[in-house]
Amino acid sequence: MKLIQGAIILLLSGGCAMGQDSAMKAAPPAHPTMASMTSQANATAKDNEKARAAVTADTAVITIPNVCATKAKDCKTVVTRKQFESTLMGLSGGKMVAPEIPRRFALQYGEVLVFAEKAVERGMDKEPSTEAGIRYARMQVLATRYMETLKQKAQPTDEQIKKYYEGNLDQFQGASLDRLVLPSAHGKGKKAEELKALAEDMRKRLAAGEDAAKLEDEIYAKLELKDPPSTTALIAAQGDPQQDFLRKLKTGEVSEVVTDQMALVVFRSKGPKVLPLETVKDEIHDQLFQENVKAAMDKVMGDRKSVLNDAYFGTGTPTNPHEQ
Repeated sequence: MKLIQGAIILLLSGGCAMGQDSAMKAAPPAHPTMASMTSQANATAKDNEKARAAVTADTAVITIPNVCATKAKDCKTVVTRKQFESTLMGLSGGKMVAPEIPRRFALQYGEVLVFAEKAVERGMDKEPSTEAGIRYARMQVLATRYMETLKQKAQPTDEQIKKYYEGNLDQFQGASLDRLVLPSAHGKGKKAEELKALAEDMRKRLAAGEDAAKLEDEIYAKLELKDPPSTTALIAAQGDPQQDFLRKLKTGEVSEVVTDQMALVVFRSKGPKVLPLETVKDEIHDQLFQENVKAAMDKVMGDRKSVLNDAYFGTGTPTNPHEQ
C-alpha cells in the first residue's frame, strides 16, 4: 500500500522521477540564441506530439517482462495506452497533469506492479492488515471523489459574488490616498540626513495642498532618477493591519514620513472610498466558496456525526491503543 500511495503522491505532486531517459540528446550549441532555442523547442514539441498521436488506444505503452499471472516462461505484462491513461486520469481525479508526469508515473507504475505481484505470491493480500488498508484506501478515494463534486457545486457565480458585494459594502470600506515615494536606496550621493530633510519638506508641501504628482516629479528630479511613478493614487484596503493607520487618517490629513529599507513615503488622505468589486472579488469568492462547502458538508453529515466512546478514546491526552 505504501508503494501505491507513493505512486499517487508522485502523480499529484509532480515529484522526482525514479529513473532517467536512456536516450541521449544532442548537445546544444555553445552559445544558442533565445530565438534558436525557442524554435528548436517548438520543433521538438511538434515531433513529440506527432509521434504520440500515432500511438493508438490498443498500442502497448508499458511492457513489463517476467510479470504475469500465468507464470509462463518469457511472459510479460502489457499496458495499453487506453489502460494507462484511464489509470492516470482516475488517480488525478480527471484533472490535467503536467507534461512530465506520465513518463514518471509509468516508471512508478511498473515498480508498483512488480512489488504488488510479489506481495500476492506471499499471500500478503489476504492478511487482515492488508485487507483493512485496501478497504480504507477505497473509502478514501470514494470520499475524495464525492468531495470534489461538492466543491464543484460550491463554486460561487459572478452574480452571487456581485450580490454579496452590493449587500455588504460596509465590509469593503477603504481609503483613497495620495502617496509620495522617495526612493532612498537610489539617492545618488545623498546622505540619510539630506534624504530625510527632503522627505519632510515634501510632506509639508503635500499638507499645504500642493499637487502630489508634481511633487513626485520634483523628488525624482532632485535625486537624478528617471521614470517617476505614473500615478500617486492609492487605495488602502480593509483587513490589512499594515494599512490600518492610513484608513484612520482624516480627509486632508498627512501622515508622518514612513521609513522602510528602500524608500521614504508620505501619505495624504482623500477620504473614505468603497473598494472596487474587482479588488475584492477573489476575497469574496473564497469566502462564499468556503461557506458553501461547509454548508454542503453539514447537509451530508446531518445526524450522521460520529459518537465516540470516551471510556476507550478518553477525553484528555491521546493514548496509543497498542500500548494498552
